[in-house]
Amino acid sequence: MKLLWCKQSGGSEKQFNDVLRVYELQSDLLDDSYLQKWVNELDVKDFWQRFLNEAQPFIPPDASKG
Repeated sequence: MKLLWCKQSGGSEKQFNDVLRVYELQSDLLDDSYLQKWVNELDVKDFWQRFLNEAQPFIPPDASKG
């Protein structure tokens, strides 16, 4: 929905950055095929492609080094 809101608002950076933060924190819990279905359904492919180019999944620090 955040990508749709981004699209509807003419490219809201706030909405887009919210998508990035959610992904970075929750990437290991997200269902890629489900997300792709809704990207197509909501026609937010341009924003999704930008997202894929900018997203970096969160990698927790190695707890054994502490």
